[in-house]
Amino acid sequence: MFGAISVYAGNIEYNSIKGEIRNGMTSPMAYLLANLIVQVPMMLLMALCISVPFFAIGGFPWEGFVYAFLLYAANMWVWESMGQFFALGANPIMGMLNYANIWFAAALFCGLLFRGVDVIWPIRLLYYILPFKYLFGGISWAIYKDAEYSGAEACPAGLDCAGRDFYCPNDVTGGLQCWGRTGLEVLRSGSYLYEVVSPTDYYLFDLLMLLAQAFVYKALQFVMLYTKSMANQRAKPPQLQRANNSKPKAKVPSA
Repeated sequence: MFGAISVYAGNIEYNSIKGEIRNGMTSPMAYLLANLIVQVPMMLLMALCISVPFFAIGGFPWEGFVYAFLLYAANMWVWESMGQFFALGANPIMGMLNYANIWFAAALFCGLLFRGVDVIWPIRLLYYILPFKYLFGGISWAIYKDAEYSGAEACPAGLDCAGRDFYCPNDVTGGLQCWGRTGLEVLRSGSYLYEVVSPTDYYLFDLLMLLAQAFVYKALQFVMLYTKSMANQRAKPPQLQRANNSKPKAKVPSA
């Protein structure tokens, strides 16, 4: 959400680089490539600063660290690219509002508050094109896939375990607080409540969807940057000037 501030900063940077592009000092592609060289390592560094405390404090299995780290980096790259795209608008305040609106929409259509299939079309499209769905789905699989939990046991023969392979002997909630022995069983139990949670491995798909969204915003940024920066730049043909700056005199025929 605080990324909306980068929209305002990006607008200031754009107004500066626009003059350099028009004066021929650089090109839109060179600017975007230089920005990308700095941006991607910073996204990886920020993702590392998030992932390490997340796993250390949460006590999650470190086998899923790399998976979560890459998802965090890709997600932040999506929002950073989106902020740079909105920064190219004429009014940075409107760009910040657009950024905030999409962030709140992504938090709403993430698969944790309600099921996407319960939303009517075309509003349901937001569930499939906004990034948080893919972040939360991939993160939940990454942190739970190798986990093991105590308190649950294998369902013995003759005991009604509500169609599950496990049960909790000390559970007094009728199974509401009994989610499984392993991380995959926990994910399967969570999938009944949250559509974005699944024991199936969709990690690569989630990661590619985040990267695809980042590339889309980068492409839109390039198109808008090129269009707006080169709008008033027209090549002028060279003009020859005579030394005396005078027009040639017509010859008068002799009598």
